This record gives sequence, C-alpha cells and structure tokens, in this order.
Amino acid sequence: MLAWVKETGGLTSWILQGSYQQEGCFPEQPLTHFALNGKSFAVVCEHFPDLLPKILVQATIFARMSPDQKTLLVRSLQGLNYCVGMCGDGANDCGALKAADVGISLSEAEASVASPFTSKIANIDCVPIAIREGRCSLVTSFVVFKYMALYSLVQFVSVLLLYTINTNLSDLQFFFFDLVITTTVAALMGKTAPAKELGPERPQGTLINPLVLGSLLLQTGLLVAVQVICYFITVSQRWYIPLNSTVTAPENLPNYENTVVFCISGFQYLILAVVMSKGYPFRRPLYSNGEPVSLSRPPVPPPP
Repeated sequence: MLAWVKETGGLTSWILQGSYQQEGCFPEQPLTHFALNGKSFAVVCEHFPDLLPKILVQATIFARMSPDQKTLLVRSLQGLNYCVGMCGDGANDCGALKAADVGISLSEAEASVASPFTSKIANIDCVPIAIREGRCSLVTSFVVFKYMALYSLVQFVSVLLLYTINTNLSDLQFFFFDLVITTTVAALMGKTAPAKELGPERPQGTLINPLVLGSLLLQTGLLVAVQVICYFITVSQRWYIPLNSTVTAPENLPNYENTVVFCISGFQYLILAVVMSKGYPFRRPLYSNGEPVSLSRPPVPPPP
C-alpha cells in the first residue's frame, strides 16, 4: 500500500491511502481511525507488538514523535508491504526521509540533504505531482525500450529478407533509419508530459510480464507479416524486373525489392512510434508534446 507522511511544527500527519503493491486500485478506507503520540507509539511497540500492524493500517495521525520513532514508523509500514513516502522540513526528519521509499523535503535546509526530492511547494501539494511524474517516467522508459526493441527486430527482418535474394539496404538508407527517424522519434517520445490528473491505476512495474512480452511478440509478428506480404505483392506485379543476383549490394542497387522493403519499414518505424506512445492514464497525448507544462496542482472543484 501507499503511505504518505507530512511533518510540520512537531505534528506528524501520516496519510495512509493507496493499494497493496500487487494490486491496481485503491481499497476502501477503514472506518476506525487512530491518532497516537510518541509516548503511545513507544508503549505499543514495547508491550503490544502484535497489535502494531493493526494500529498502523488504521492510524491517521502520529504526533510528537522523536526522530528515531519516525524512522521506526516508516520501516514498520514498509514491513507491511507499503510503499512509504515521507514529507519533512526539519533536521529531525532526516532519518525517516532517508528510510522512506520516496522522501520529499519541503525546505532547502538539512532535510534536503537526506531526501532524494526537494519541493519548492512548502506543503503536501507536491505529493500528487511527484506521483504523476514518477508514473510518467516509468511508462516512458518502458515505451522507449519497447520501441527500440521493435526497431531492432524490424531492421533485422528487413536485412534478413534482402539477404535471401543477395541484396541489402545501402549505407545511406541505414543512416536515414538510425539517425533521422529512430533517434528523432525516440527523443520526442520522452518529451511527453505526465497526465493532468492522478488516477487510481498503477503502471506495470516490470518488463518481464505477459502484457509487455505479449505486446512485443504480437507487434513483431504483425510487422514481419506486412513486410513479407508487401515483398510478394511486388514480385507478382507485371512491371516487376528481377534483380541481378550474380552481384551483391551495392552493385545491384537500386532494385524493386530494396525499394519496397525500405519504404515499408520506414513507415513501420513511424507507426510504431505512434502506437507505443500511449497517453492516458499516465501521460498526456502524443500531440501535446509541444504544449507548455505546468507542475502546479490541478484546481480542486468547490464542494457541492
């Protein structure tokens, strides 16, 4: 589950909400809420350790806690399979910020040294922004990886198909694919900003799962089939002239086989970029790459 912590003025508010790491939606919050101070927390840890997990999942506020108790609380929540985030603005929060999975410093003082993130917003409005940016970064990394993997497979199929008829792509064609299309597209795919709203769904956390691998295999099969079909359609035309197979590339260039494979694979690289650049629910649409990005919190609608 996900636990976020905010500390100011000696009062530590622990906001517990989220889902277990293996689930993808937010469970309903418990009806009972606990509020403990540092002394009560120490008594529970020392004399009632068996009750500590039940108290932690139903606690809303932990107040007046020492630095060691804050760190212990973070590690206790992590022991319950929570992904713990900590927001703090003082030196007494450094231990908890360092122990948390995601630590956000709300000041540029001592706490910023121990936490991986420092927010210019001095309140917990930065937490949804950090989650949206993190999810967008993870999805973008997977998107670029899948695109580069499919790009390599498409080029491998193109070269293998042309090698069977004793020809190949020219050096200029390889240069055009590698630099003009692939490098430009991969760089632009990483420019997509995070979604404007934070949804309950969570992105895939690993590449080794049926969804990612199945997507790669299906895309590869489709791309190979399109190239092979286009090749046989070309050689079946009346105007088709077979290439001179007694010589190898580049002496037998240009030819019909090289031209059709080059054109089809070039369009496949561009289509892959559009297909892989999925927007909702973690990123904005592909056409929004040129729009200015605001990291401020989305406006909250007034209560009914």
